[in-house]
Amino acid sequence: MTVEDIIDDARQHLSDVEATAWTGPVLIQHVVKAVAEVVARRPDFLLQPDGTLVAAETVYDLDEEDDDIALPETLQGPLMLLTCHWALARDSDEKANLDRALVYRNLAERALGVGG
Repeated sequence: MTVEDIIDDARQHLSDVEATAWTGPVLIQHVVKAVAEVVARRPDFLLQPDGTLVAAETVYDLDEEDDDIALPETLQGPLMLLTCHWALARDSDEKANLDRALVYRNLAERALGVGG
């Protein structure tokens, strides 16, 4: 799974397939925030099938769309949801978008098995 995979999915949800509302670099920052949040709340996802741990700092080293994310593929959905949350929450002052941001956060937390 790459940063671009997450961004492409997020753009569909954000109705921004033409990249007019959020630039690639901005969405990359939101993907990094999403990855950091997942690792902070579910560090067990750093455990590899062979029993080794991925170094957390390597997971955050994402600055290009073609960078691989060293987390399980099953996290693509939750990472996309959190990316949408951050995009809507940070880049908008409209109440409707803030409400949508909370919906995305709640869905991500459910998918991750965290939160209330």
